[in-house]
Amino acid sequence: MTQIEATAKIALVGGGPAALTAAIALARRGIRTTFFERDAHPEIAPRFNPDRSYAIDITGHGLKALRHIDACTYFDERVLQFKGIKLGREAGEWNLPGWIGSRGDILRSLMALVVEKYSEWISFEYECPVTSVDVLT
Repeated sequence: MTQIEATAKIALVGGGPAALTAAIALARRGIRTTFFERDAHPEIAPRFNPDRSYAIDITGHGLKALRHIDACTYFDERVLQFKGIKLGREAGEWNLPGWIGSRGDILRSLMALVVEKYSEWISFEYECPVTSVDVLT
């Protein structure tokens, strides 16, 4: 670990799947992060949000990111297995791992990993809209 990694503090604005994945990757390197999210914690947020509820498939780069942070077992336990891509009337065969779920499903899976392994490295500020950022602080 470098001196920068030992003392760095990162603020992430927006608590979506990408920010949470980045926070976990940073925590694995010993870098503390705090992220600020305007919505409620994923465990108490409603399961359906018409503005943010749509199916997200996690394959390709998403799968690579989840492998990098060792999150695949958390997704196996909580998110539906991805079966293929529908092209016309037939579903294309998919032989690799992958999942499909809502933003909430993905966040809850990532949060389970944080709670189990990285809670001392990642802190959260929910229901905290950010209106400006001072990069010097």
